[in-house]
Amino acid sequence: MRRMLPNAITLARLLLVPVFGWAIVAGKAALAPSLLVALALSDWLDGFLARRYRVESRLGTLLDPVADKLAQLTGLVALAWAPHRAFTQVPGFFLSLVLMREMLLVYGAARVRLSRGSVRVKPRLEGKVSTGAIFLLLLAACLGAPPWAVWTLCGAGAPFVLVSGVRYVIDGHRQMKGGAPGAAGPTGGGTPR
Repeated sequence: MRRMLPNAITLARLLLVPVFGWAIVAGKAALAPSLLVALALSDWLDGFLARRYRVESRLGTLLDPVADKLAQLTGLVALAWAPHRAFTQVPGFFLSLVLMREMLLVYGAARVRLSRGSVRVKPRLEGKVSTGAIFLLLLAACLGAPPWAVWTLCGAGAPFVLVSGVRYVIDGHRQMKGGAPGAAGPTGGGTPR
């Protein structure tokens, strides 16, 4: 039972993502931020349980970032394109920035996988800060924060989105040359995830 719990939480998080998007579009002012908090807490909980009980799995390492990205992108798209009046609109530039980073990373990961056979992702501080900034932005927008506050959070988060994207591209380039992510050079030793 313990072994399956982190993956079950991740799967439940994946199932909550479309409900979160619907809650934003439908203007459910109490439900949307509650679901966002549940998504964030479940993300922390599944990782904590997997590490605590040493039951990290290949499925979990694949599904966890997918669930995170889907939750972020669903919230950003819904709040940028179809926000209900109960919420604050997210600026299109921030959505575009995050979408471009994600498309670049998916393309890069596919290239590395095709040329090297596998992709190793080393979590980066910039990526974690970027994720936290996006969560705070989504929460502020779902709570109907003033537009200036949402724009301020976008301005504060944008550099981390950019830097994390650049760092992951550098890691991908190193892997294409035969090195590990985060390594000092093509043959250096990084720490795979």
